Amino acid sequence: MTTPKLALAALLSLGTLGAAANAAYPEQPIQLIVPYAGGGAADQMARRFAKSISETLSTPVVVVNKPGGNTVIGTDLVVKDKPDGYKLLMVTNTNVVLNPLIYQKLPYDADKDLKTISINVEAPLVVLANNNMPFKTLSELQRYGQQHPGKLNYSSASATGPLSLTVEKLKKALDFGMEPIAYSGGAPALMAVMGGEVQVGIDAFSGSLPSIRAGKVRALAVTSEQRLEVMPDIPTAAETSPGFKGSVWYGFAVRAGTPPDIQEALKAAIDKAALDPDLNKTLTEQGLVVFKNKTQAEIDRFIAEDREGFEKIIREQDIKL
Repeated sequence: MTTPKLALAALLSLGTLGAAANAAYPEQPIQLIVPYAGGGAADQMARRFAKSISETLSTPVVVVNKPGGNTVIGTDLVVKDKPDGYKLLMVTNTNVVLNPLIYQKLPYDADKDLKTISINVEAPLVVLANNNMPFKTLSELQRYGQQHPGKLNYSSASATGPLSLTVEKLKKALDFGMEPIAYSGGAPALMAVMGGEVQVGIDAFSGSLPSIRAGKVRALAVTSEQRLEVMPDIPTAAETSPGFKGSVWYGFAVRAGTPPDIQEALKAAIDKAALDPDLNKTLTEQGLVVFKNKTQAEIDRFIAEDREGFEKIIREQDIKL
């Protein structure tokens, strides 16, 4: 065989070996990095998905909690790893959209270092009021705020997260004022509304659902596009401010540069999990919205629209960290 033919044969052999290596994926356990503490909503959701992904790919999927730094620590762990598909990252508005807009220095570039391959669950937010407040609807809250400037406070789990920034967008849309008070988490922020420390609160609907059902706090509006199946009597914010929406969304990403066939295998397994009737029922009953099989173009557009919606309010308020 001539030297050029030998070289061509070697290249073809390498290509075949590379394809075979990817075709064998996964050959070892996959780590699902959750940049939140164990026991919370994100962790519980990740573990449900991990179980289904593991069954589909016939390999263990181990949930690893890496909280801290407003999701930066866990995200950076994946970004600094090899792009081989063995570290899957749970992503939300926070690490993909908000952190890049707010932090002046991040150890990662969300657009260049990560590839979001699936967005499956949306957690609508709910505007809450203490039961002793005179307003029972969002429009009544709007009028109260306009008639009593400087008198309203609202609680949130973070001063720069999707919850408080959604309220800031709502205040601008409805032209009334409320001062934010940040708490250390969703539970103390909810307790502050129920206890009367603040008049209004913003929370993930799933987190407040038991308290709403028990009559411990009043739900004024949800921020989903449509009323939720689990409590259809609660109106949407869009019924008062047309087009308004806001949520915390959950998806999964890999390190940029991960081979396309591995991305496709992971995405197929994740999307299959989202279609599981039992998982779907569980999440829907918690007030979550489950998306089914978004294409990559739809995922990219979803993220771009979310970024555009938050970027304006962040720029107007000059929020920087």
